[in-house]
Amino acid sequence: MSLKSCGSIVLVIAGLLLPPAAPGADLIVREDFEEGPSWRYASRWNMEQYLSDRWTIVSTEKHGGSYAAESKQPGDPSWVADSVFCKTLPTDADAIFIRFWYKAGPKQNNCGFQFMRLTAVSGSDEIEIGNGHPCGRTSKCHCYSPEQSVQVRNGWKDPTRATEWTEFAVYIDYAQNRMIYWRNPKKYTKRDRSAVEVSFKFGKKYNRVILGAYYKNWKPAAGRDGWTFWMDDIEVWSGIPESLEGPEDSEQKG
Repeated sequence: MSLKSCGSIVLVIAGLLLPPAAPGADLIVREDFEEGPSWRYASRWNMEQYLSDRWTIVSTEKHGGSYAAESKQPGDPSWVADSVFCKTLPTDADAIFIRFWYKAGPKQNNCGFQFMRLTAVSGSDEIEIGNGHPCGRTSKCHCYSPEQSVQVRNGWKDPTRATEWTEFAVYIDYAQNRMIYWRNPKKYTKRDRSAVEVSFKFGKKYNRVILGAYYKNWKPAAGRDGWTFWMDDIEVWSGIPESLEGPEDSEQKG
């Protein structure tokens, strides 16, 4: 896949045009937890110091390498023991690309579950990705904007059912007012069978991303056991980097 441009030359990905900003994509954060037991939240993540004790670094479950992050079980009241990663985002970027691997515990539920949140400088026009409320309602993972009432029913499906390691990725395209979602993609293109594109008029650029389970409202009748989840190999970029491209995916077109 290639997103290069030079003058009037634009690269087309598998016959489908994507923005040309990605060759200059900067890495915002990469996390693989390979420091093992010596891993510290504050070494790469910021915004919420109290979250540093909401994770355990384990070798029993991992996507790659030797370690992954394991969430803590929900506590009382149900909203307090969230396990999330927070990172500031550059507001001068034309795009944001996020990908990570996630594995749900065997008894997770979609009770108020919020999987990812992006917040704007003003605090409005947020993007909330999760399974909604009230508890027990059947719903697929959706993207919701309070400002625009945008909902995506199938972009990431239901992460609480991802009991095997699953890759989730999203491309936030400010220039073309859209988002593209992938789940276990083969390639980060619109042609990938998992791709879901959503039109979205961005009022502000986002200055923070929250990953993990921003809310996890466990059902008391079901108990806490099995609500643990795992995350590994997280990357956040200011665009889709060239390292994820393949020359066979691109075609020059004047």
